[in-house]
Amino acid sequence: MSLYAELKRRNVFRVALAYLVLAWLLVQIGSVLLPTFDAPIWVMRVLVLVLAAGFVVAIVFSWVYELTPQGLKRDHEVAPDASIAHHTAKKLDVAVIALLVLAIGVAAYTHLRKAPVAPVAPPAPSTADATDARPSLAVLPFVNMSAVAENEYFSDGLTETLLNMLAQVEGLKVTARTSAFAFKGTNKDIREIATTLNVNAVLEGSVQRAGQRVRITAQLIDARDGNHLWSQSYDRTLDDLFTIQDEIAAAVAKELTRSLLGAGSTLPKVGEVGTHDSEAYDLYLRGMEKINLGSYAALPEAERRLKQAVARDPGFADARLALGRTYLQMANTGAIGHPEAAARGLPILAPLLEGEDPDPRALAYDAVLRSRESDEIFRVENRDELIAVTAAALARSPNWIDLYGLAAEVLPEEKAAQALAIIDRGLEIDPLSIALLNERGRKLVDLDRGDEALSVYARMRELAPDSVMGYQGETLLHEEQGRIVDAIYWSTRTMAVDPDDHELPAFVAQYLLVLGLTEEAEPWVRRAELLNAAGSDTQRVLIQYAERTGDAARALALSKEVLRAKRDNRRWVFGMAAIHYMTLMDEAGKLDEALAFIDQVSPGALKLPPSPPQSEFDLVVQGIVAGYLVRGADPAARKLRAENLRASMLEWAPDLDLEDNVFGAILAEMRGDRADAVKILLGELNDPGNVIWEWRMGLMRDPVLGPVTKEPAVAAAIARMEANYAAQGERYRKMVADGEIKVP
Repeated sequence: MSLYAELKRRNVFRVALAYLVLAWLLVQIGSVLLPTFDAPIWVMRVLVLVLAAGFVVAIVFSWVYELTPQGLKRDHEVAPDASIAHHTAKKLDVAVIALLVLAIGVAAYTHLRKAPVAPVAPPAPSTADATDARPSLAVLPFVNMSAVAENEYFSDGLTETLLNMLAQVEGLKVTARTSAFAFKGTNKDIREIATTLNVNAVLEGSVQRAGQRVRITAQLIDARDGNHLWSQSYDRTLDDLFTIQDEIAAAVAKELTRSLLGAGSTLPKVGEVGTHDSEAYDLYLRGMEKINLGSYAALPEAERRLKQAVARDPGFADARLALGRTYLQMANTGAIGHPEAAARGLPILAPLLEGEDPDPRALAYDAVLRSRESDEIFRVENRDELIAVTAAALARSPNWIDLYGLAAEVLPEEKAAQALAIIDRGLEIDPLSIALLNERGRKLVDLDRGDEALSVYARMRELAPDSVMGYQGETLLHEEQGRIVDAIYWSTRTMAVDPDDHELPAFVAQYLLVLGLTEEAEPWVRRAELLNAAGSDTQRVLIQYAERTGDAARALALSKEVLRAKRDNRRWVFGMAAIHYMTLMDEAGKLDEALAFIDQVSPGALKLPPSPPQSEFDLVVQGIVAGYLVRGADPAARKLRAENLRASMLEWAPDLDLEDNVFGAILAEMRGDRADAVKILLGELNDPGNVIWEWRMGLMRDPVLGPVTKEPAVAAAIARMEANYAAQGERYRKMVADGEIKVP
């Protein structure tokens, strides 16, 4: 009998197959259970070695022994006519089939654990022109295979770190985080994802963490044909994490050099992690998780984590940059004022600006923070320098996606088309970036392309339903187009996403006060007060609400405190306070007392010529009190103060438009040009996109503009505005009754 026939007779092949399947099952089960019980990594290695040795033993055993009804016997001791090897073969066949079914089940479980069965549909490809010819890569979110779901931040953070390291490879375009993470939790074909992101290659993998041990699997896939270019697994302790990241990034860069950048290319330099302190890195990852949420409540937690990371490793540049970004976001949400953001952020960024080669990203954040130190809305300090710094930073770090938004944001409104082009360049790299799409929506509004902006905001909500930007963007669009009830509706939608932001109910309260719905505004005022009574937006609506409900004493007290504190002018809070304070004090017969107080808080505001404004506060106060100073004066004196006031304002803010707003109407009336004052007011009143927040007091009861509002054309425009507001008020009541707007 041949050797093959003898091996078959003794069931050696069947035993070998059954053993291999069983060994594979044991390895798969061990890979899941051992980390759960905090088993050392060497336990898995021992298991594999034992199983390998056992294979040899099983083969020898099946050759030497035969299973008989009397038990195991050596093969030569069993007579041929007494052998039951053929019955044993059938049993082994059943065992092999059972083991194969079990193996298929385990494989299916492992696959489903990596990717949910019901994936979220992927976003549509970007409409931005893909003009960037650089080889490109997307780093997809590594799958969290840990037994603890909370380790999601760790796998996401590892992905983001690898992405940032590879983004520093010169000549390589790396899709930014937002677009890559849009495919988290999906099991779409790699080639389909690559087509959407317009990349040549995709890096994906999984992370399994248990205590201080981590297993990382990574694979680089050619998007053109779906073939694997490189793959590797790592079983290490967290102390080796930074080495693993370096190895993965270096291996990917090497393979990309060979397959995408061209044969003979010099191996590109990969960026560094930035720290080798594992705890600092962990804190950084947790902070980034909160930044990406971007909500009013999440950002302070991001600040806390990142400050701890910097404290542990002062040289951790990425943590410092993230902290600077956090302060900008906190100021934008109203959690802190811009001066406070600068006070916190500038010292954090300072170490990155030292030496002959300062970090270009830090230069950009530093410049933007400095430009907003004063919280002034009428001018930006050193705009030309700010534009140059952000543009230079973008040129040096084209894969740092935040820089596209910053470079576009610092451009003046008249350069909205140029800003839009910058944003679209960024969207080529990060076509699904919510922040860039939000900036795109704003620039489209500036360009009077509101319908396109609405489509952008709808797309944002589809991509990131938990982000406030898609809701808030539509709110502001409706506000700017005079659709106040629609702005209210979208504010309430925003609140559902970010319930801790006091500014949102304050917005609704102010909208309702503009419409004359004082009673309906009350629950929204209380909600804002409950969330943050000291917030600027809350203070503003508290002043307005107190005056509307007849509590002049409280409105005066609140207004005086705002003016004394010279708090930030978010949503024009000290302008509103100055209007209320001066109007109510004048109507109470206390004008001299009011002017004396103004002279204390803004020295030189009453002089002729007025002292040059030292801040936006001085600018606003001078414009508001001017009408009280010229009341009863002769035409020459009125004209002289108007000319001096105009010169003073333009000296402080040369770009300030004084001809086409309420200030311009005040100046025109003061210099005796009633026709020009009427023309300016009609332009303001007839523009459906212009909301005069305090028109009842700032126009009707103003000492200069009050008489102008009695001109027939102006009175007719005000009557049309009131009719529009009355209709919108009725619509608000109906939407509340129908349950479309939920009142707190």
